[in-house]
Amino acid sequence: MRRIVIGLWCLVAATAFLGMACVAVQRANPGTLQSDVLDTYCEVRGSVGTGAGVVVQVEGRACVLTCKHVVQQNPNLVARQERRGLWIERKPLRVIEHADKDIALIVLENADGLRAARIDLPPEEGEDVWYVGTPDGSHRTIERCIISRLDYPIPVRGEGTYKTYLLGGVIGWWGNSGGGCFVRDARGYRLVGIVFRMTFRHDQLYAKNPVHAIDHKTMCQFLDRPYVKSEVRNAGCD
Repeated sequence: MRRIVIGLWCLVAATAFLGMACVAVQRANPGTLQSDVLDTYCEVRGSVGTGAGVVVQVEGRACVLTCKHVVQQNPNLVARQERRGLWIERKPLRVIEHADKDIALIVLENADGLRAARIDLPPEEGEDVWYVGTPDGSHRTIERCIISRLDYPIPVRGEGTYKTYLLGGVIGWWGNSGGGCFVRDARGYRLVGIVFRMTFRHDQLYAKNPVHAIDHKTMCQFLDRPYVKSEVRNAGCD
């Protein structure tokens, strides 16, 4: 009888230990390209054009980060996600634009069930980067390239000179503006910027053209601005 009791206690202890080990493994399990990149992507569509966006969390609320030129003069705007063959459309409650950079934040009427991208450290030059967009109307397409240069200066008409990430080894297409740029680390994939323009010659449309991304610093400074946080908190309170 004593042996049976001791055996049962050993079995209970072993089961508890295995359960704790399983929980620890689950918590330490890094994110995937699906969960960290594809599941945080949104198609930003209006009556005039289509771009991309990435879900971020501001003041505890899931919003869509995209480019200012994607949302400007583009009525009937919606952020769309595809889930198991079904399209879920979410209408904007408010659009917050950067005063002098091509970046904007869409506060949604309903953000239930949205997964936000993880924002952490900035990238390093030469790192592989994945970005997801809507090239030429195609939905949720991933491109893999490298960060050829950090702090690459590029003049933007009416907005001065941007310091951007130069992404090399990729084919640039219309519709990718606003798409999130991710690098991989031990925890999965983290957001480091958003695509905002490409440089190409019309006779080299299908060549690999330089793609420029709003950098990590500009993105984080925008999301951390007091007026952005206030607008997000007060959205829907009018």
